[in-house]
Amino acid sequence: MKTVAITGGIGTGKSTTATVLQQLGYSVIETDELARRVVEPGQPTHALLLQEFGPEFFDDSGHLKRDLVAELVFSNEHARRRLESITHPAIYQICKRELTALNESGCTLAFVVVPLLYEVDWAAEFNYVICVACTTQTQWARLRMRGLSDQQIRGRLSAQWPLEKKMELADFVVWTEGSFELYRLQLERILKWII
Repeated sequence: MKTVAITGGIGTGKSTTATVLQQLGYSVIETDELARRVVEPGQPTHALLLQEFGPEFFDDSGHLKRDLVAELVFSNEHARRRLESITHPAIYQICKRELTALNESGCTLAFVVVPLLYEVDWAAEFNYVICVACTTQTQWARLRMRGLSDQQIRGRLSAQWPLEKKMELADFVVWTEGSFELYRLQLERILKWII
């Protein structure tokens, strides 16, 4: 089975790319979804986070207060690294299990959306890497539309490698500005080449 990582910066179009690939009939694993699963009550990672950050970061039902954690980790690099050291190994293990299951089911091509692919040094795990990209202005506009303040955007961007560096390292780049048809056409051409 060939595996392809989808990466890029926040707000560049990774989720839209995943949706298009799913519409085309491909299996897609989203590590952001895995990240939500590993912090659920009852998970080993949940207990480690509770021990590390304290009960004030959890609601009455035991769920992680994601906004409060984001506020902390995107303004405090040490806290972000502590969070990542707990969650990333668990996300990696689940991702590997899901890829193994896909392979055993006869899947021949699978995609994994990994926003921090290069930051966590996972690129070598995949046959190919696609970086989705757009201009800085478009990226900021998209993030403001999500309700993020400029300070929050700066915090999130500072936790990621520059988009230019990711584009340079990737096997393929999909430009996510312009029409949806053009966006889809780029993906279809890349898929044809990979297949």
